[in-house]
Amino acid sequence: MLTSGPSASGFMDEGTCKRGATMYGFDLADHVNAVSERLVACVNFINDREVENHNAQQELLRELAGQIASLEARVSDLERR
Repeated sequence: MLTSGPSASGFMDEGTCKRGATMYGFDLADHVNAVSERLVACVNFINDREVENHNAQQELLRELAGQIASLEARVSDLERR
C-alpha cells in the first residue's frame, strides 16, 4: 500500500520524482523498491503543489473579495449623491 501525506522534505520528493530514486542494488527487488520510492515521491510532490496552489488561490480570492467590497462601497456612495 502506498501512502502519502504532507511531505516534510518537498525538495527531496521533487528531485526523486523527477530524476528517480538512487539505487545501490541491481536485483529485481531493488528496482521495484526504487520505482515504489519514486512513485511515493511523485505523489507527495504533487500533493504539496496542490496545497500550494490552493493556498495561493485562496489568497487571491480574499484579495478579490476585498476589492469587490471596496467597489460596492464606492458605487453605493455614488448612488447616494
